[in-house]
Amino acid sequence: MVNLRLVVLSVYCSQNQLMVDPRENKLPNLLLAERISSSMRASDKTIEQVVGEVGCSKNAYYKWVKTGHIDVNNIIPLAEALSVHPFYF
Repeated sequence: MVNLRLVVLSVYCSQNQLMVDPRENKLPNLLLAERISSSMRASDKTIEQVVGEVGCSKNAYYKWVKTGHIDVNNIIPLAEALSVHPFYF
């Protein structure tokens, strides 16, 4: 069985470059922030429910949706909480 956290980490490390997404013309972190926000809007969960499932604080969540900076260890729990594929982020 593949450890999805390691896969996400290796993809993150191999693509950890400051570059603009040509489709969105935005820096990757800002695109990530928008994807987290849109996934949250599409879900029927409250912020309290999501942070409870992820195991983080509300402040951490607000940082993610504002800056797109999220620890790789929180990507999979966040994706599971919001019912999206981890690679969406």
